[in-house]
Order: sequence, then structure tokens, then C-alpha cells
Amino acid sequence: MKQNNKNMLSIMQIKKYKIKKQKRYKKQINIPEVIKEKEYQEIYKIILKNPNNIDIIYEKSKNSIGEINQILLMLEIEGYIKKTAGGYECIQKKN
Repeated sequence: MKQNNKNMLSIMQIKKYKIKKQKRYKKQINIPEVIKEKEYQEIYKIILKNPNNIDIIYEKSKNSIGEINQILLMLEIEGYIKKTAGGYECIQKKN
């Protein structure tokens, strides 16, 4: 019985470590400070979590399809996102 408790404790420690590691990783991902407009930040945050197509972005945002298309185009031109087969995904801006 004592051996099982030790195993359970080590499994719980591993889970806690993974959760801490995930939280630390999420904190490191930030929206570039040069993206100042709130609408741009909102769309960027949606794409930052997972690559998304325009339908999913529309469902998660407060903007119209036309506004989303405009924002996506500007973010793509400015080098913050790129269009892929799975939708849009964030990339690092080239200096």
C-alpha cells in the first residue's frame, strides 16, 4: 500500500509540473506591442491559440466578415500571420 502511495504522489507531482510548464509557456507568448488596434489584437489572439479559418475567427470575434478580412489582410501584409491550408497562423515578424 505504501508503494502505491509513492507512485500516486509521483504521478501527481508530474501532473503539477506539466501544468506549471504549460502556464509558463503561455505567459511567454505575447502579442507584439506594435499591434496597437484592439480589433487587430483580438483577431491575433484568436489565431495565436490555434490556426483558424475565417469561419472560426468570425464565431469567436465581435467583427463582421468584411472587417475580419480587412484585419487578416493587414496582419498578413505586416508579417504577423500567414495563410496556410489549415487557416491562418501566427508567424514572427521579420525585422
